[in-house]
Amino acid sequence: MAEVQDLINALDDGKDNAIHASGLESTLGMDVGHTQEPTIDLIRKAIINNKLPIGSIPNVGYFLIHTEQEYQEAIANLEARVQGLRRRIEAVTRGWEQRKASRAAGENWPK
Repeated sequence: MAEVQDLINALDDGKDNAIHASGLESTLGMDVGHTQEPTIDLIRKAIINNKLPIGSIPNVGYFLIHTEQEYQEAIANLEARVQGLRRRIEAVTRGWEQRKASRAAGENWPK
């Protein structure tokens, strides 16, 4: 399995040199099949455990943050993902409350 230093070596400076997770898998020799979760986990661990400035932009890929603008763009991307997760949490919570009420009424919504 690839290590953090392998990941650092595979990433280039700047989003103009970004690489998709599938490209990283190939470069790192990670045979993970149809899922990119092991590669994404490695990236996540590298950021959190090693405090690495790895940015990602949807449809662009992963890169070592090289400029203040790239940093701002990477943070904005993460904030947007957090907001999306918050909306999902709220929706699941509303759905669960609705389902509990349905069951209390002897029904089984949404079935």
